[in-house]
Amino acid sequence: MQQVYTENLEHLDFTGLALSQKILLVRGGQSYINCGASKVLTEKLKDREVTHFSGFHTNPRLEDVRKGIVLLNESGADTIIAVGGGSVMDMAKLIKGLSGQDSDPGQYIRGSKKLKENRNIKLIAIPTTSGSGSESTHFAVVYMDKVKYSLAHQSLLPDSIILDYRLTESMTPFQTACSAFDALSQGVESHWSVNADPQSSEYSEKAIKLAVGNLVNAVRSPDHRNRTAMQEAANLAGKAINLTKTTAPHAFSYYLTSHFDIPHGYAVALLLGKFIIFNSRVSDKELSDRNSSRQSVVNKINNICGFLGAESPEDADFRINCLLKDCGLESDLTKLIDLESEFENIYKSVNIERLKNNPRLVENKNELFSLLTGQGESEKQC
Repeated sequence: MQQVYTENLEHLDFTGLALSQKILLVRGGQSYINCGASKVLTEKLKDREVTHFSGFHTNPRLEDVRKGIVLLNESGADTIIAVGGGSVMDMAKLIKGLSGQDSDPGQYIRGSKKLKENRNIKLIAIPTTSGSGSESTHFAVVYMDKVKYSLAHQSLLPDSIILDYRLTESMTPFQTACSAFDALSQGVESHWSVNADPQSSEYSEKAIKLAVGNLVNAVRSPDHRNRTAMQEAANLAGKAINLTKTTAPHAFSYYLTSHFDIPHGYAVALLLGKFIIFNSRVSDKELSDRNSSRQSVVNKINNICGFLGAESPEDADFRINCLLKDCGLESDLTKLIDLESEFENIYKSVNIERLKNNPRLVENKNELFSLLTGQGESEKQC
């Protein structure tokens, strides 16, 4: 059972974490200092042998994971503490999961080898952003040759997490926005996922409502209330996708991040509204889950529209665009990339595993292209 602590890191009694003497601290770079975690943890861990691992790429790469495993082995640590955003969380989970295996890490990431359970390493997650929810999931993203993979195993789920909104206060408005839209997107995708169940639906509904109600203020006029709310939204969205996994918007977003450096949460948000419309138009023949029905999919999307305060899928798309603009972000993907020339590459790059979770088969390329290029969009202004 995962332990969750929601209190000031400085005041937290670390004896309850049952830390070992040797620790691998996986962390961000300057952000680790700016958020205040460095000062607190230096004092909290002063009687232990701490090896730091930082300086890896924002989107974890296999070569960085290898370096982390070497550090873990050299240090003799059997506790990993992860302090940072989603990439830091994923890196720590990858190091834990891929250490102590019999074969090359790449084989487990590609799926040619089955990951063995590694319970010898304790993992404690301390998120400093409010978006990925990676502290509450049993999978981790890793890139090999610019291709995104996801390693999944129940033992990757952190043993303990510490949620302290104060650690998110050093985020810039842009970072806050990108993180917030990741949480919102995960909530929406989990709700319509073919794997959704009553528990995940409860998590996703709460996450969507919290994100919609707080993300703009968290970007433009942050305070402890909206920062706490966004941290909770991210954690709930993480719990939701831990049960359902993500769907089409995430599947299509990775190309935008790896090839155009559009931050992950922002990339997903640029696609989210279009897929609300796309999925709402599902026919009986296009259902991913043959045990489902078109009406059940439509009902879920109507629920999502309601959570967003929208009257229709088209209105939901409009409202998401307005949220992006209110956060100072461009909402038109065609103004960020040459979509006409890149669409085929984006389509071919899709993570097939994530598409299986989408309620509608993504086979109508012409319709999707029309939606992404904004053809036939409303002229109304935010």
